Amino acid sequence: MKKEKSLHKSLCAFIVFLCGGMLMWSEGLAQEREILQVTVAEKEPFVFFDDGEYSGFAIDLWDAIAQKNNWDYEYKRASSLIELLRTQRNATADAAIGDVIITADRKEVMDFSEPTFDGGLQIVTYKKNSLRIFANALKTPELGFLAGVLAGALLLATHGLWLGERSRDKKKKGYVASIGGAFWEIVTLGGFGRLLPQSAMGRFSLLSWMFIATACLLLYVASVSSALTTVKISNAINTYHDIRTKNVGALKGSIALEFMRDKGMDAILYEDQKQMYEDVTLEIIDAAISDVEQVQHEISSGNQVLETAGDVFSERSYGVAVPIGSQLTLEINTALNELRKDGEYAEIYGKWFK
Repeated sequence: MKKEKSLHKSLCAFIVFLCGGMLMWSEGLAQEREILQVTVAEKEPFVFFDDGEYSGFAIDLWDAIAQKNNWDYEYKRASSLIELLRTQRNATADAAIGDVIITADRKEVMDFSEPTFDGGLQIVTYKKNSLRIFANALKTPELGFLAGVLAGALLLATHGLWLGERSRDKKKKGYVASIGGAFWEIVTLGGFGRLLPQSAMGRFSLLSWMFIATACLLLYVASVSSALTTVKISNAINTYHDIRTKNVGALKGSIALEFMRDKGMDAILYEDQKQMYEDVTLEIIDAAISDVEQVQHEISSGNQVLETAGDVFSERSYGVAVPIGSQLTLEINTALNELRKDGEYAEIYGKWFK
């Protein structure tokens, strides 16, 4: 009887153990099969969407993080950065990646991973055409006045030389021929020194022409130099202080737009980043402010017309956004540290930001 009770207890214990093990196994299997919902918003070079495939820095980095944690996931495409952030504020997705800048205001409504990289804002403008700038400077406003002075002085000097030297004309040339000869002597400064006038009036006419021509030339050179200096100063962009009076573009809802408004600067608003860069290239606007990574990617992608102006400012850190209290934060940070240690992070960064 005792043996039957003992056997019965053992059997019950085994069944309880088996059921518990199966329950744990089923829970673990369910957990393994859980698919994380990751929100992305297209913005180069963080996220590209082409032919149904995602790529970009944020995509490659998240893939590496997910592999470290053995996660399954799927992307949910957001139409804008605002919509992307809303999914974390409302906890309708497990994470959000892309052009996600960590700010104090955003930390109040969502959590962030450790910074995935540090960036900031940078001004982008078009490369100046030195030849065209010089050609425009040559058309200085004083050019017409100085040309008129030279023409009048040349006319008077020519006739002064002709009147002073005509008594020495043994061939008695006509007016046109005599004036032509006098003109040649004036412009060549006495036939390059071989036909110097003998009369006082002739010498005075030649010396007057030399003085006036030299003075006009010096004034013209000074005018051109001043015009070039003015253009250089007016076009110089070294800091954001230099763009207060210029036409500068910024994306709607961007950190760049927030920065400009905080500084009391007006901005030309754009919905599309490519259109903004194109307008800078075509000189429709003077410059644009954008994230340094996007500016560098645009230039490294082959846009030889654009160039950066000044240093990076308003430094910012980017990260992965998650709902407040999410357990994923620690696992993401652990994976990021491992990726930095084993060099995989550097490879991903170097692929997109040269």
